[in-house]
Amino acid sequence: MASIREQIILAVLAKLQALQTLPATSIFRSRQTAITREESPCAVLRKLVEPAPENRNVDERRLEFAVEIYTRGDDAEAAADPIEVEIHAVLMADRTLGGSCTLLLAVDTIFEGADADQPAHRTEMHFSALYRVDSNDLSKPA
Repeated sequence: MASIREQIILAVLAKLQALQTLPATSIFRSRQTAITREESPCAVLRKLVEPAPENRNVDERRLEFAVEIYTRGDDAEAAADPIEVEIHAVLMADRTLGGSCTLLLAVDTIFEGADADQPAHRTEMHFSALYRVDSNDLSKPA
């Protein structure tokens, strides 16, 4: 069985693949290669970090992940806005991600412009999923 952190990422991926502002083929997981002009707009889902549990008596964990949005064009930053709005709305609509976590939090957002073959923009939305896990088995909730 998959770890709870993998179950969380799969739940997020399923929600992203159902977006109205981006086709499912424009959603990537942990992509390592550059985004081409033809592939944007698109989104990339990446795991960031899972710090050590803060409470040593309960194995409560926090998986941090990012959803990166890539857009290009004369007003690339404005083009990212409706995608950001929809991603936030679909993820916050069910803050347990179908029961895969105890609470999903929107943490922060980073905006970055780039001078590419045409103006480009990257928005990085950070989220934190809290969950409890059996200290002996990462695939079982506590």
